[in-house]
Amino acid sequence: MTAHSTFKIPLNPQEDSKCDVKYELMEGELFRNTKLIIWDEVAMQHRFCIEAVDRTLRDVRKNTKAFGGITVVLGGDFKQTLPVVQKGRREDIVGSSIRGSVLCNNVNVLRLMQNMRLESGDPENIAFAEYLLQVGENPNPIISLPSSMPKCTDLQELISKIYPGIEEMSKPTPKYITERTILSPRNDEVSKIHEIILDMCKGESHTFLAAESQKRLKERDHQQVQTVRVKI
Repeated sequence: MTAHSTFKIPLNPQEDSKCDVKYELMEGELFRNTKLIIWDEVAMQHRFCIEAVDRTLRDVRKNTKAFGGITVVLGGDFKQTLPVVQKGRREDIVGSSIRGSVLCNNVNVLRLMQNMRLESGDPENIAFAEYLLQVGENPNPIISLPSSMPKCTDLQELISKIYPGIEEMSKPTPKYITERTILSPRNDEVSKIHEIILDMCKGESHTFLAAESQKRLKERDHQQVQTVRVKI
């Protein structure tokens, strides 16, 4: 389960936040009987989230030890994406990581030393694994892509390579759509790509409201209204 749904972590946790776990309800009883918690991708979590869980478990279990005395396995790779701090500087992002938390004083660090990609003996897998290590360890802000990795000069060329002939199709098949995808780390880039591809497709354009947007419209909360445009 995701951490936020399991522990009822606040969406905007502060330095002294606690989770919305009631002592007398079922989740309170669950955590009093819990022996082990495995929390993956913790490197991406803001330390306020982790500290809120720690504070809550101490209260629920009436135990002053870290996480109320529960053994917690935290998994993650600090070479990957760190917590997102809106308009934050580098020191703000690093400071929001669990490494800046007092909880790290109680952490026993274990490292995975066996690279499963190298076990296959596939030269391409080995080369890619070595490239990934260079990305994580290279201090330079710009990393050169391997010569074997195809590159596109612009967004239009990328779309034409991933979705060839889409502008000629009257209706792309489900198989055609599910076998292709473009990944992007930013929502605004996803929206831009989505709009360009939709404009290339044939058919009539329709805009639909997200399920919660009907309620927000009634409450005149227009800034929170979400829509999605499709072609049929």
